[in-house]
Amino acid sequence: MAPIKYSLRRDTLKSYVLNIWQTFKLYGYRRIAAYSQLTHECPKISEYMTLKLMRELGIRSRMQKRYRKPKTVVTVDQKPNLIRHLHDLSGVWQTDITYIQLTNHRWVYLATVLDPKKRKVLGYKIGDTMTAELATSALQMALDKHRKPLIIHSDMGSQYTSAEFNIKCQNYGLKHSYSLKGHPYDNGRMEAFHSILKREEVYLKAYETLTQVQAALILKNGLFFFSP
Repeated sequence: MAPIKYSLRRDTLKSYVLNIWQTFKLYGYRRIAAYSQLTHECPKISEYMTLKLMRELGIRSRMQKRYRKPKTVVTVDQKPNLIRHLHDLSGVWQTDITYIQLTNHRWVYLATVLDPKKRKVLGYKIGDTMTAELATSALQMALDKHRKPLIIHSDMGSQYTSAEFNIKCQNYGLKHSYSLKGHPYDNGRMEAFHSILKREEVYLKAYETLTQVQAALILKNGLFFFSP
């Protein structure tokens, strides 16, 4: 491509990236790139190119102060961590529950199942109680829609050490791996995914009810989007 044409195309792509960033609540580069793949309004832009253009534009996902979530206590004995020394996570799913605070200071909970290799959401469930059923429903959604993994990895929370969740794993022949107590980085990609989701979306909005959160959350091509 001639230098002038390349420069013009790059400027055009920059304008699309900036417009998406301004329109869709300050998305980061992954969701901006994903949006470009889903719409006919702009050219398809790769994650790598989106990141480069955002750096040139001096824009990034907006950082927000976290709210303090309730503390949980692990009371069961440590269970085996099967992925700690794995270099290939292609046969692994990771899962976790994160907190979303409503305007009345009550909480709702998002359970997510993630493919850490592809960094894609496979299943999720939102509820107003943090139960074994919440965690199990998210896993069931993933199992209904995708080829089952060899290992499902979670923390040692009561939802994941529950009989309900582990019976589900046994019924599908899944090995269950657990993060070491006090070592959240064992589930690092899952933790990072929820962290980015909150910075780019959750902390920027005020939700009054569980229904509003459920209506706002949209899953497309393995990524979460929030409706305006």
